[in-house]
Amino acid sequence: AARREARGMNPQNLSNTLYAYTRLAVEPDAPTWAALESVAERLARQMTQQEMTCTMFAFAAFKRMPEDVTWATFDAEVRRLAPSMTAQSVTTVLSAYATLGRVPE
Repeated sequence: AARREARGMNPQNLSNTLYAYTRLAVEPDAPTWAALESVAERLARQMTQQEMTCTMFAFAAFKRMPEDVTWATFDAEVRRLAPSMTAQSVTTVLSAYATLGRVPE
């Protein structure tokens, strides 16, 4: 269902779906993950700090390195959102960077 609905998701739908997968400890299959990542790259510019945090948490939880264009978008949006991030969001996002072996730009 997530793959079928991915294209119509808004940022909250996407981040909630990704977070739900982490809570279930069930990694989406490859076609579903590809669909969700594609939507994540497209929606990242519209995300709130909480949505970006949940999205990055899911990528890290499944140790899934985003494609280069997706990562560049995430990195740019983290910089945009950083001033509004809560301490918990900062911790979660930095942990995602560390888990994925990246350094914030």
